[in-house]
Amino acid sequence: MRKVFIMGVLVLLVVSLGCVSQEEVPTKEGILNAIDQIDAYTYEMTEVQELVSGDGSKRTYTLYTLGGIDRKNKVFFSFGEFNASHDSSHEGTRSWGYFDGARFYLKIEKNDGGVVLTNTLSYTLDELYEETGKYLGTNLTKEEYLEMALEIHDILGNKLKAIISNSTVTSVERDGKLYVLTIEGHIEYDESPKVPQQAMEDYEKSLKRGVSSNVTGRIWVDDKMRPVKAEFKKKVRTTFESSGEGYEKVSTSTIVFNYEFALPSWVEELKSEAAEEG
Repeated sequence: MRKVFIMGVLVLLVVSLGCVSQEEVPTKEGILNAIDQIDAYTYEMTEVQELVSGDGSKRTYTLYTLGGIDRKNKVFFSFGEFNASHDSSHEGTRSWGYFDGARFYLKIEKNDGGVVLTNTLSYTLDELYEETGKYLGTNLTKEEYLEMALEIHDILGNKLKAIISNSTVTSVERDGKLYVLTIEGHIEYDESPKVPQQAMEDYEKSLKRGVSSNVTGRIWVDDKMRPVKAEFKKKVRTTFESSGEGYEKVSTSTIVFNYEFALPSWVEELKSEAAEEG
């Protein structure tokens, strides 16, 4: 009986040690792969930006976004609140957007000096492509146009993945049931607006600029290496080649992710308002 008891204890120890040894410590590649495997999620993001021009003037922007995307069904929604402050002036904009895979609904509410203006509209994907696709490239197909729209609203696959890809993981630590990774990144590149019209070529060259970006932050991931929270501080210096002048933007952001996708209650209200406007 004693031998049976001892053998039982040994078996439990071996099993538990095996579980510990098989537990994966998150890696940069593992997180990027996990992001690619996610079908749907929602997120809440708060961001504060301070933009300082060459003359020393400062503008402050505050952005709040509550959104979500279903990659498989090509559905997304987004509520955004944007506030801008400069000296004594202030302006704010709120927006509600929803795309059901075929039609896009949008409501914009702008507060300009105490005057509130509201506009609600809706367009089919075909209508949007016909009206705006030509400005994004002469050979852009409707399918590519849709993928571009989805990418813009895919914060995980666009914003967060780009930051992780261009950063180095400096430490990995336990935080309760989660892991927290500290990252640092630096990139430099040239950019200019993409203007399809040949007549605008000189204007495009005049806006060519060099960009230097530094980012530091922390990312919390679960046992599936999915990001559940991220905090970043990003410092970007932009210099126009033609004049040598530029500006500096410092932004701090916090993003929280949830992997249970559900449409908010305001979606039906937005669709009803758009139908009345139409």
